[in-house]
Amino acid sequence: MPAYPQSDRGVLTGTVTDSSGAVIPGASVTATNTATNVSASTVTTEGGFYAIPALQPGTYKVRVELTGFKAYEQSQVVIAAATTVRVDAKLEIGQISESVEVTSSAARLQTENSKISASVSNKMVDELPLVVSSAVRSPFDLALITPEAKRVERGEDTNTTFALGGGQAASWGITLDGISAGTGRFASVEWASVNTPSLDAITEFTVDTNGYKAEYGRASGGIMTFASKSGTKDLHGTVYEFLRNDTFDARRFFEARRGALKQHDFGWSVGGPVVLPKLYDGRQKTFFFSAMEWFRNRVGASSNFFSVPTPEMYQGDFRNWVDQNGNKLTIYDPATTKPNPNGTGFIREPFPNNVIPQTRFSNFAQAVLKIVGDAGYPNVAATPGTSAYVRNNFVNDQGTQLDPWTKFSTKIDHNFSEKHKVNFLYHYGTHLRDPGPSGGPGLPGVLSNFRTGDQRTDVYRGAYTWVFRPTIVNQVYAGGNNWRELNASLNATGGWKARGACLINAFDCDRNFVQIGFSDYQNWGESAGDGSENTVYSAGDDLSWIKGKHNFKMGYLWERIHYNGFGRQTISGQVTGDRRSTSIPGNNTLSTGGGNGFASFLLGEGYSGGTENDRFVGQQWRSHSWYFQDDWKVSSKLTLNLGARYEFTLPPLEQLDKWSDFTPDKPNPKADGYPGALRFAGFGPGRENSRTLVGGWYGGIGPRFGLAYAFNSKTVVRAAAARSFGVVKTVTGSTHFEGAISIFRPTSTDNGITPAFKLDQGLPPFPQPPSTDPSFSNGNNTAWWNNEAVRLPESYDWTLSIQRQIGNSWVLETSYEATVGAHLVSGLLRYNQVPFSALQKYGPTVLSSNINSAAAVAAGIQKPYPSFNGSVAQALRPFPQYLDILTREGHGDKSGHSSYHA
Repeated sequence: MPAYPQSDRGVLTGTVTDSSGAVIPGASVTATNTATNVSASTVTTEGGFYAIPALQPGTYKVRVELTGFKAYEQSQVVIAAATTVRVDAKLEIGQISESVEVTSSAARLQTENSKISASVSNKMVDELPLVVSSAVRSPFDLALITPEAKRVERGEDTNTTFALGGGQAASWGITLDGISAGTGRFASVEWASVNTPSLDAITEFTVDTNGYKAEYGRASGGIMTFASKSGTKDLHGTVYEFLRNDTFDARRFFEARRGALKQHDFGWSVGGPVVLPKLYDGRQKTFFFSAMEWFRNRVGASSNFFSVPTPEMYQGDFRNWVDQNGNKLTIYDPATTKPNPNGTGFIREPFPNNVIPQTRFSNFAQAVLKIVGDAGYPNVAATPGTSAYVRNNFVNDQGTQLDPWTKFSTKIDHNFSEKHKVNFLYHYGTHLRDPGPSGGPGLPGVLSNFRTGDQRTDVYRGAYTWVFRPTIVNQVYAGGNNWRELNASLNATGGWKARGACLINAFDCDRNFVQIGFSDYQNWGESAGDGSENTVYSAGDDLSWIKGKHNFKMGYLWERIHYNGFGRQTISGQVTGDRRSTSIPGNNTLSTGGGNGFASFLLGEGYSGGTENDRFVGQQWRSHSWYFQDDWKVSSKLTLNLGARYEFTLPPLEQLDKWSDFTPDKPNPKADGYPGALRFAGFGPGRENSRTLVGGWYGGIGPRFGLAYAFNSKTVVRAAAARSFGVVKTVTGSTHFEGAISIFRPTSTDNGITPAFKLDQGLPPFPQPPSTDPSFSNGNNTAWWNNEAVRLPESYDWTLSIQRQIGNSWVLETSYEATVGAHLVSGLLRYNQVPFSALQKYGPTVLSSNINSAAAVAAGIQKPYPSFNGSVAQALRPFPQYLDILTREGHGDKSGHSSYHA
């Protein structure tokens, strides 16, 4: 996730003139926060221009003074996070003790910048209703009211997220008090919600989607800027509860009874000055704000239907096995598989009367059935011999999922003087996923695929503002997010070996109940568990210098992301019973080929399976950013926003140098020297004598240009253009750790004619980690960084907008926005797919045949290398020693591009 400069602050700017319109240098300008009485001051330059940066969001009173003139005061000046507010003052000749007061709070045109932005004010945060449904109140729900925010779901993950502007989904940025609130991975709303305080601790936020200045970066499409709430000079507090209860609900028309719904969102907040009686009075210096929120729920179960084997099938009786139309389906005996004497392919004999003798049951299957008992029997009545009898025949209307949330935050602001100010924020959040009192959704007992979840975070923020002199302000800031998660199976309790459910050659068959998949039924069990610790450290410095008609700002940002991931998903093994093992060989169409996945399991036919070792990886991704910008007040009507940003991400490191990478031209020793093998980071024999396997990319120069031109006091035209960059996120899963991690996934190589392994014999032997064997991943997937690993995704943005003030309270804006993306992470390239021409030429029968089969020989298919033994389709891959060559999570494929206009 990205990080940014201290963008939770606002800027007050303007020009001071006399009654004739001549600029006035040397005038004192003071902005006072009416909630805290804390002030910040500056003086106008020789061009009559002033700017006060780094102001906390809030309502201010602005006072302009100069000897010989009446003082000018304007109240109700609202400064939002990441915004620039213009207040021009016209001084009249008179005594300084006299004053001209302006109390109007008219809607303000954006005359100082060209960014496309929507602010959700403190009033809106407090007063707009939020739907509280199975989750804590979230400011992200309010973000949906902004025009450029759209809720989407990532294809490879069920975490809901946003797309902002024309950017890729899950690539937007989010900051809390100016520092990234992300996890180092893609931008998930759920994860970012854990990293942000209670809604009552958020004063406001903005959503910027185009035209932002050089100080903002490391995001695609847009940036959400959250500002935490500070205490005021007066003590205030709230206590609340948002309650939903089925007692208040009417029964729906088609429901026999109301569904259970108990939902509580409750908490408190308190803020004010730090006062210690007789010890310290901080009413003008030190302020605090603390908040805590809990969310607890219990929701009635949904009626989820599943397909499960019938009781007689547990005894080997498949006479009631039918297709969707009620036609009988035959179970074929894999032990009778033989070449077809009357043609090509293979044939099998059916089991007499469609009943498998129990003497043929595998020992492993019998041990599993003893553990399962009748937990998975159907509970939906239906007539035997019908499709309803064997499909959607189990309903769970009791299991539920609980999602408790807890959030606590506290913030301290201290003003040593008008020149020296500090603030600190700490936030702690949790989000759990637990089964309900009657268990979780899905199948019951050991068959359950429910995973408990535990997400926790500690968030830290700190900033120091130093006013060197009225026209030079420096701000140093630092912070971090320590977000971690743990997911686990309800069956990961140990003791399974003693109960007989031990898959031979699994890394640790005792840890978890073995996962069993079926081609025709709901799978049994769940992966043992995984998790990660995602720590993002950020530090930076911003310097503002007001000179003449220029407001210069420059800064540096350092960010380091740690992704410490662990996993043991299939450490106890996983097997799949597929109908192809008991169907007509080569015919995978149920209605004509028959077969049954549960029958294949009973016979001990492992169509596919797998296991993996208990693994840990520690990634480090480091980035640097510099920027310079100039807000140039060319005239009273024209402001230019000029700047540039340079950023790059260093090649990634792994804590113990476990990186690996596919190399297309390296000879593979166990593929008879065929090109395509692994190389390994680190030092010593078999390694590259380097901590990284990819080079850097240093072309991240992003110019920014914007202008705002005020035709008159009620109409502004704004335009902007920029080149900006997204971020390189951490590698998830186990890609690029081959040799250090062994994930073994054997699969039948001939479409089920022969199994990948026999359940009673266990998984076939496979390479054991650690290893620097270049052939370690032969027969499995591998991963390739290519030359794109640390290249930043690019976007070219431009916008044109017109603002028109209507009356005293409304601003109408119409805008055109465009974003063109390049070098986007896509994962669309399939480097190891079978050529389309081969698919057309040979067809499924030949492609699924073994390379040594008569069909392959007749088609003239040659072995890619002498020791190759696999299917024709596998032989025709560019790198036949591998299955897929993965690129998305390793950022090796940045072939994506996009075009967005709105």
